[in-house]
Amino acid sequence: MDDDVRLGRIAGVAVGASWSLLVILALITWILGTEVLPVAAPDAHPAAYWAAAAVTAIAFLACLLAHELAHSVVARGRGIEVEGITLWMFGGMSRLKGEAPDARTEERMALAGPLASLALGAAMTVLAVLLAGAHAPDVLAAAIAWLGLMNGMLAVFNLIPLPPLDGSKILIGLLPPAQAVSYARLQPYGVLILLLLAFTNLLSIFLITPIRWLVAQATGTGFF
Repeated sequence: MDDDVRLGRIAGVAVGASWSLLVILALITWILGTEVLPVAAPDAHPAAYWAAAAVTAIAFLACLLAHELAHSVVARGRGIEVEGITLWMFGGMSRLKGEAPDARTEERMALAGPLASLALGAAMTVLAVLLAGAHAPDVLAAAIAWLGLMNGMLAVFNLIPLPPLDGSKILIGLLPPAQAVSYARLQPYGVLILLLLAFTNLLSIFLITPIRWLVAQATGTGFF
């Protein structure tokens, strides 16, 4: 995927974006501004909802970039040239020139992204708790808590061992060679299996709901 807009370089990695990114940016801003934040902070001024929603949406895209950047930094550290990172409406994509030399390298590259998201999710959740304890504006604490939730979900979702998610590459790196080859044959069907899990509500039951509950308990918010 080619970049429509070049955003610069971070840690030596070129970063760009597709115009389709504006779609998800607008969608996130709308959901936060009309549903999430008004429920979490019902006494705030309407302008505060939209301001917080816009900033939070941009911050979430920055978190997606951090996820992809973690993949790219590890790849470069293992001698793999990184062409760049492209952000688009369905997330981010690290463009590598060449393949990982071995399964262990592939495993480390794949694990880096979810670990980065997990660290961001934990940090955001702790910050939301501190803000709530310091009696900061509810809309601010809620926005930070939402970022914690989204990063936690991004980390756990990507650890699902189904292609093309990071979890499948991690599992392949852990399996013996013969089993790894057999498992890799799932590659053409991974997206279909994920769609099936989504439409049968299994992703919500076993992934989204538990994480939402944990973040709600940690932050004391009720809008999750």
